[in-house]
Order: sequence, then structure tokens, then C-alpha cells
Amino acid sequence: MSPDNVTIAGEVTDYEWIYVPGVPLPDGWTDSMLFERQMKEAFYYVDVILSLCEGLSTSLSIIEVAKLARQAIPDSDTGFSRGIDNLLARI
Repeated sequence: MSPDNVTIAGEVTDYEWIYVPGVPLPDGWTDSMLFERQMKEAFYYVDVILSLCEGLSTSLSIIEVAKLARQAIPDSDTGFSRGIDNLLARI
């Protein structure tokens, strides 16, 4: 566990490394399931930014944060950009 796996509010966000008997986990040092892990990180990114905004008494909505994230990576076809796209499609 490291600081980049925890939100500003102290919430653990990297659940894929928690041991669950009988559930195989990818090795964090490889690119195993990298696209899927990147998709999940998109949701964590939005959560961290929203927590930061709350701590700074600044108001941004989930859709605003997701749109800003997508603008930062306009031509990317990574798991992260796909995760942001999925989030935007559901809001």
C-alpha cells in the first residue's frame, strides 16, 4: 500500500491487491490485466479529485471532473481513457 492508493479522505482505493482466498490476483510488477486496471484507476482518479475539491471547499461535479480528465487525454485509447468514457456515458 502506498499514498497513491489512498484518497485524500484516507479511503483505500486499490482493492485488487487485497488477498481473497481462491481469487487470483495479477502481479503488480507485470502488465497482466493492465487495461482493466487502468480502467479502474479512472474511477479512483475522479474520486480523489472530488475528495480534494471537497477538502478545498471547491465545488466540481463528477461530470465536470470526468470531462476535464478526458480533455487531458483526447486521443488516447488506454484503459484510463476508456474508464473515463464509460463514466461519462453513465452520467
